[in-house]
Amino acid sequence: MKPMRSILCVAVLACFMFSGCKPIYQKLTEGTWKVDTYYYDGKDQTSAFLLAQKDYRITFHSDGDYTETYTVIILPMTVSGTWEIERKQNGKLGEFQLKLTDDSQVRTFDIKKISKDTIDIYRDRGDGHNEEFILEPVPAS
Repeated sequence: MKPMRSILCVAVLACFMFSGCKPIYQKLTEGTWKVDTYYYDGKDQTSAFLLAQKDYRITFHSDGDYTETYTVIILPMTVSGTWEIERKQNGKLGEFQLKLTDDSQVRTFDIKKISKDTIDIYRDRGDGHNEEFILEPVPAS
């Protein structure tokens, strides 16, 4: 009977561990981030991204809203919507994704890494194309 109780305890502990990642990821995501590195189809395209979207910032608010700001040529742009961390569909246990929803689109990114110093997210753009963002926090001023 004791081995069965031990197995049950380990299974319950594992469930808590993996379900506990979502709130931790949400807390680590909150704040303002900028693009450190941007890859398109595996190639570093950071300079092109930052040229097209100058001063890019994304702020994840604790209430589940987000705001992206950047400048295109001289026009300031703002995109707002909601964000959430959710279990990755058809993924392994403990894999999560970041979902950004605004008025015109839903973007879903696989989370490769989240810490207080970096967010590394990846998405398949279809037709054999993909992109990866490595974000770093914007220092408080």
